[in-house]
Amino acid sequence: MNDDPIALLERELVEAARRRAASHRSRPPFGLGRIVGGLAIAAVLAVTLVIAAGALVLLGGHRQAASPTGAVSGRQQLVDVVAVLRRPQTSADLHSPAIARLLSTYHGRLEPGWGAPDRPLIRRAIMTPWGQGVFLIPVKPAGGRGQEGLAWATGGFIDCCATAADVKRFGEVNNAGQVNGRTGRRGGAIDRFVAGVPDGVAKVQLGQLVMPVHANVAAAQANGNLVGATPVMLWFGPDGNVIRRIGDMAGDYRSLVVSPPGPETAASRAAERDPTTPNPVWVTPRLGGRHTAFHVHFRVLLNAAGYTYTVIGGGCQSLWGTRGTPDDSRGHTWTDAVVPLMGKSWCPGTYHLSVAVTDLGPAGILKHPAEPFGTATLVVR
Repeated sequence: MNDDPIALLERELVEAARRRAASHRSRPPFGLGRIVGGLAIAAVLAVTLVIAAGALVLLGGHRQAASPTGAVSGRQQLVDVVAVLRRPQTSADLHSPAIARLLSTYHGRLEPGWGAPDRPLIRRAIMTPWGQGVFLIPVKPAGGRGQEGLAWATGGFIDCCATAADVKRFGEVNNAGQVNGRTGRRGGAIDRFVAGVPDGVAKVQLGQLVMPVHANVAAAQANGNLVGATPVMLWFGPDGNVIRRIGDMAGDYRSLVVSPPGPETAASRAAERDPTTPNPVWVTPRLGGRHTAFHVHFRVLLNAAGYTYTVIGGGCQSLWGTRGTPDDSRGHTWTDAVVPLMGKSWCPGTYHLSVAVTDLGPAGILKHPAEPFGTATLVVR
């Protein structure tokens, strides 16, 4: 008995994705860290456009079955956090040479375990500044079980896949190619970036690169040094305030919600001009033993900036942070644990702790390492 052509093509796409995924090493953990180290893999399988276009017609009416338990499905959760998926599908979403080629060669840089595209949910979100459409492609879980994921694709580059929970915390961000020559600064190469983000994000900042969001997608191209090797990503809400900070913070890749900032003050404006502007730092407790849990504190002057502390003295090696999840909103108190290296206990002695700004966040770019803005002392008996 002949197979249903819809099921047959979906199985072919799934198997292509699995074979391609198995041929590459596993990627770094989901999120912004995947920007460093390479571009999404271009789709290049030789399947004809005519066959792909016919597949789109066959599969256009395919729908995912409702959850038998009545719980909100992974598919619906994705729709609930990405507004562009909630608008009606148009001809431009599916019937274009770009998406036809893309779907006919859907074997890009996929995570193991992902299945075929959820065609009724595919949307062309925006046109990039370099003239290519960005498509948001929900992807079914392999075997029909688990959470549906979201991929973006543009110009043959695919980045897959983020579940609804991942979209809310990290988005789906990666390189979208590189251009060499005349468009780069001094003729150098420029990088292209695409970010898929949840509802409520109006702007994305990567290093010095600022990208406005339209239809849940931000896209921009810039000289690579505007982004940096390990950028921290900031999400801005419609009111212009930072709402989330994502990146590698002291060796721990995290996504932190940023509280609404307090009002500007003379001290905060001075810190924006000069990050070494004096600001009191204190440690609690000031006196302890070999296993005391010390904490460092200061009142935040810069909204959504980055900080690090250094500890020297006593009989141990120097220490540095951060390790906790401090609130880095202007006007709030920044608090973090101060711990010895490698989980060791404290050595007796007097320690001197200093705190410095490592990046200015939305206030600008730190051109040179900043000197500490405050110091404190702790004593271990």
